[in-house]
Amino acid sequence: DPVTGSTVPLPGGPSAEGTLTVGAPVFSVDTNVTYVVTVTDPDGGVTTRTTVVLVPGSGLAVYWVQPVGVTATRWNPSSELQVVAILNVSDGEILEKRWSATYWNGTHYQDLDLSDPAVAVFGDQNASVTIKGGVLPDGSTGEVTIRLTVVTVTGTRTVATTVGVNAPPTGGALTAVVAGAVTEVQAGRTQNVPLVNLDATGWVDPDGVLPLDGSAAPLLYYFSYVDPATNATIALSTSPSVVPTLTGVRAPVFAVDTEVTFSVVVTDADGGSTVRTFTLLVPGTPAPTLTPSSTATAVANRAPSGGVLTGAVVVATQVVTGTNDTDIAVSVVLVATGFVDPDGAVPGTGSGLLYAFSYIDPVTGSTVPLPGGPSAEGTLTVGAPVFSVDTNVTYVVTVTDPDGGVTTRTTVVLVPGSGLAGSWGQPVGVTAKRWNPSSE
Repeated sequence: DPVTGSTVPLPGGPSAEGTLTVGAPVFSVDTNVTYVVTVTDPDGGVTTRTTVVLVPGSGLAVYWVQPVGVTATRWNPSSELQVVAILNVSDGEILEKRWSATYWNGTHYQDLDLSDPAVAVFGDQNASVTIKGGVLPDGSTGEVTIRLTVVTVTGTRTVATTVGVNAPPTGGALTAVVAGAVTEVQAGRTQNVPLVNLDATGWVDPDGVLPLDGSAAPLLYYFSYVDPATNATIALSTSPSVVPTLTGVRAPVFAVDTEVTFSVVVTDADGGSTVRTFTLLVPGTPAPTLTPSSTATAVANRAPSGGVLTGAVVVATQVVTGTNDTDIAVSVVLVATGFVDPDGAVPGTGSGLLYAFSYIDPVTGSTVPLPGGPSAEGTLTVGAPVFSVDTNVTYVVTVTDPDGGVTTRTTVVLVPGSGLAGSWGQPVGVTAKRWNPSSE
């Protein structure tokens, strides 16, 4: 609260939702208000961030209205710009209201004639003003200041808001190359399908930064091509991606060499976009030949990908009955997660990945298989090897797909020596993975 300095909780939290729309506090004049978000993780760790919002006073204000679902920080001049007035003055008191706007590109000013319907859709004397898209040329940068002057029976007041002009992504290009072919067998017929690699690296957002750390905001890439036969645009992905390349894309198949135009739309965080195209000569392929013995797809198998192997030591203690002696059992828990078969399950060959665990003996260097594998289970709890001192042991998981593709991952676990060991004791009901230093 800018008046009392106290913190005022807002309704609805704590919540898993990272957005909140709430009524603004009321002030007689425009007032800067500091809003705070407190973010808490499952283990009780807390971080806060703040932002300052200028809340308009109850007299007169203007603000930029964006389409539903759009939260841009800069205006894309290819789209409309709507600014709305807050007028807490009765119509009988208003003698005149008029909008004006000035564009500044960093070196000179340009007045925008809002009375011209070609510039402002509804003119310059309404409760809002809408500047048409295309008034500023593509690639414009800088800012636009929109002012509203209101003449009432008691005097004249002018308020303004300044909106940054978004510069679209620049600096990159699109290239496409033929990257071989894949032989496919469908419905008993064999055909070679050309593969294409697309590269749209090098793009930058001239004015895009993330508000918290000032790092570059990510760009989104959407690839497609135009079918020469139908002139239809064919998407090469279901949604835009932050990855600027596509590899191994199946090109359209033609009987003769044919030029195909590929395109990429590069979009920044404020919705500014740039389009680049590349025309590639795709080699023709012969007509499919009959292959009676097979109806399966003949493609090279790809090994399992992604995934990690993690390991942790578990120490269990137990008092020997009838004595004061304590037995200490040291186990290692291995977890292999995130592995996928890029080719999926092939009919008739089974499905699912198999996991086999082992470790490398740090004394002899030999690989020691662990019990229970290969298995469809990606976790294993096993007794740790015994050493006189704390020793790093490399554990290995071998992941095999139904077609024999193999991938391995390793992790290093510090196995405590047989002399002394300890474990982190947490309060009852707490299962945190990390310690919060504000607690014991």
